[in-house]
Amino acid sequence: MKFPNYIKSLRISTINGIVNTYTLSIEYTVRETDDPNFFEKVFSSVSQTRKIKFSYGDLAYPYVTYKDEEAIITDV
Repeated sequence: MKFPNYIKSLRISTINGIVNTYTLSIEYTVRETDDPNFFEKVFSSVSQTRKIKFSYGDLAYPYVTYKDEEAIITDV
């Protein structure tokens, strides 16, 4: 699933030069016709594997992806 309009920020930090930790901030404004549980449903759909894939790059070149990283969700 792709949700580019809801991503507020993605912060990446490296621990011991080996393991990356990602902090993803999502902003979802609920309007009258929107599902207030939208992201709860998205995260529950991966509750068994807890995997998420990040594709990120430079906004100046939106069609160029610099990294595709797979991570495990540890906290929501």
